[in-house]
Amino acid sequence: YTKIPIFFLLALCISMTILFSIVSYHLIEKKCINWAKQRTTNFPKKV
Repeated sequence: YTKIPIFFLLALCISMTILFSIVSYHLIEKKCINWAKQRTTNFPKKV
């Protein structure tokens, strides 16, 4: 009888969700920063 405990499964699910959210957040952040840099470099700064 090798049944995975519900608590272990729940903890794994939560940790994976947190990890995925952190990774996706960092990817989105990098994309936004790159996009902002491109926008600022493409347009001449009118002072």
